Amino acid sequence: MRSVGAALLFGALLPMLASCGTPTAGKSSPALTPFSDSMRPSSSSAIAGAPAFQKAILQDGTVTFDEYQRAVFATIQCAKDHGVKILTGPTLGPGKKYVYTMGGGTTTADLGATQAQYVNCLNQYENLVDIAWTNETRPTQDQVNKARAALITCLQQAGLTVPDSPAPSDFLAISRAHVTEFDTCSQAVSKQFDIFQFNGQ
Repeated sequence: MRSVGAALLFGALLPMLASCGTPTAGKSSPALTPFSDSMRPSSSSAIAGAPAFQKAILQDGTVTFDEYQRAVFATIQCAKDHGVKILTGPTLGPGKKYVYTMGGGTTTADLGATQAQYVNCLNQYENLVDIAWTNETRPTQDQVNKARAALITCLQQAGLTVPDSPAPSDFLAISRAHVTEFDTCSQAVSKQFDIFQFNGQ
């Protein structure tokens, strides 16, 4: 969906955005937080418990784009094979992450069943690979600093007030109070600096 970014649709087929592979009903999935070296899924303990498909990718300690892409497409195919409808995508976006939307049916029960099926496929083919890929492609601190400055400028040009040296909580408050403006700026900055779903943090 969240390496994607997946979203679920329900009612009129509730959309589920997948990007990083974690679905959320009716809203975008959050980007995964980069893991510390000790928590990386390329560690021997994580690999030992990984499903065979992901273990084969992770065992050499690195994840290439081709391997990440193969994991995403395997997850999508698994979801399709189990009746999940892919509505849009997959499209490669900022941060070299795939985004797509899925159909969740017309009832809450349908939505829950679709989410559960997607999560099963995600855990089998992609979850650990996606975390490792996110870790390997995470932006440098210099990129983050420049992207944050660009986001602040964009928000100010949109007429919003941004505190000096804004904290993560400040960006969160702005994103909730001014959804359209924040999303527009976030998407523009994410594309400019090739950072997945950049939100100022």
